[in-house]
Amino acid sequence: MSESIRIDDTLTIPAGEIEWRFSMPSGPGGGHAAASETRVELRWNVESSRVLSDAQRFVLLEHLEDRLTEDGLLRITVETERSQHQNREIATERFIHLVHEAIAADRTRWKTEVPAAVREDRLHDKHHRAAIKAARHDPEPEDVGLSGDVEVEG
Repeated sequence: MSESIRIDDTLTIPAGEIEWRFSMPSGPGGGHAAASETRVELRWNVESSRVLSDAQRFVLLEHLEDRLTEDGLLRITVETERSQHQNREIATERFIHLVHEAIAADRTRWKTEVPAAVREDRLHDKHHRAAIKAARHDPEPEDVGLSGDVEVEG
C-alpha cells in the first residue's frame, strides 16, 4: 500500500520509514467524512532515518526543530478533504515540500557593490525629506528679512 517518497534526485524516503495513521476527523458534522477515517497523519523519524547523511540529518533537525517531537519525529496531519486518498496526497506533498526546502542548499550570495544610481537616489530622497522637515519649523527673523530690532508702536 505504501510507496517510497521521492524528495529530489538525490533523496528518496523508503516506504518502511514512513508510518501512516488514519482516524476520524475532529469537529461537528455527519455523513461520510465524520463517520470514516479520513484524517491522515504521516510520521517520519528524522533521527533514526537510514537514508540521510549526517549533514542532511543535521540540517533537517535544525530547520524543522519547531515541527519535530522530542524524539525527532516529524508529523504531518491533514483532515481538510472528505477523502482519505486526497488527504494522503496533500500530506505527501507537504512532506516533500518541507523536507526539500530544509535540505536545499542555500545559494551563496556574492557580495556586490551598490550601484551609483541607487546611491544618488538615496541621497536625493534624503535631501528631499530634510527640506520637507525644515519647512515645518517657524522661520528665523533673518530668514524673513526682518532685523532683530523691531519697534512696536503702541
